[in-house]
Amino acid sequence: MKKQSIILGLILTLMTATVARAESCANGAGTLVSGWDGRSYCVGKASMNWWSAFAWCDAIGGTLLDITADCACSGSSCPNVDARYCMNLSNKVSNGSYWSRNEVAGQSTTAYYAYNMDLFVSTTSKSDTYPRPICRM
Repeated sequence: MKKQSIILGLILTLMTATVARAESCANGAGTLVSGWDGRSYCVGKASMNWWSAFAWCDAIGGTLLDITADCACSGSSCPNVDARYCMNLSNKVSNGSYWSRNEVAGQSTTAYYAYNMDLFVSTTSKSDTYPRPICRM
């Protein structure tokens, strides 16, 4: 009986935390969307540089999109980045550019981002201010 109470308590705690993070997204800062994987993502409304996007996701209790963990690879030449799309969120967000937390190896000023409705993955300077954040909640 005690074990069941502990498990129920953990489940309720996780549900409460998820609701609180979703509310922080919905309070005007972003739009909550559901990926094809069933997880919740907060799409920021404002464009910003990579460092600001990383901090913004952290501030609302999320994690900036991770290309490896949050996007499925498509195409026969994977993991070549030019053949990658963020299929998990494809057609779930509006047309635009979105930051990922993934940095280009050996290039401290370059990061991956996804753009257009199909979320094609490419690279750009972390200083660019046109992408918006997508945070896994």
